[in-house]
Amino acid sequence: MEQPNPAATTEPKDVCWPGPRQPQNELGTRRNQTSSNTATDRIEQEEPGMRLHGKRVIALVEADYEDLELWYPVLRLREEGAEVVLAGLGAPSYRGKHGLPAETDANAEDLDMADFDAILVVGGWAPDKLRRSERVLDLLRAADTAGKLIGVICHGGWVPASAGILKGRTMTCTPGIKDDATIIQWACRAA
Repeated sequence: MEQPNPAATTEPKDVCWPGPRQPQNELGTRRNQTSSNTATDRIEQEEPGMRLHGKRVIALVEADYEDLELWYPVLRLREEGAEVVLAGLGAPSYRGKHGLPAETDANAEDLDMADFDAILVVGGWAPDKLRRSERVLDLLRAADTAGKLIGVICHGGWVPASAGILKGRTMTCTPGIKDDATIIQWACRAA
């Protein structure tokens, strides 16, 4: 005779939140009321959508950028209160690989990294064009020297590699540019 399975006769357990449920904060995440004042707690207590208020970010754009790699970070940064400046190499607008337009706010030639907190380099074919601009490479070098945030997505890794700022660092990139980044860094070390 088959024995009954005790697990089948017990009530289902809450596997996501064992124990008593914790109240939700204004961001909708559950927090323990007695938590310490950690950096995470302070971020959660800030006004939603304003954690980057006062921060300025350059988002580099050129023809055939990867649409979602530009627009998702740009929209999220703006939602958090950052001012994002779309900068290209002179055209008033560019089309992404999938047809989305991007109107530029500035020419990269006219920007000074000292006026910004971060720079974003997205993928697609745009980075291959951007890395040929000495001014773009200077912006990345200036950001690196100042210890500012440099965001790179997919093929965007071509640009910091061409700027020579990857020496001694590990970078996550698409496999399609692994050899480019390695060869460029080897050439920079040999120089």
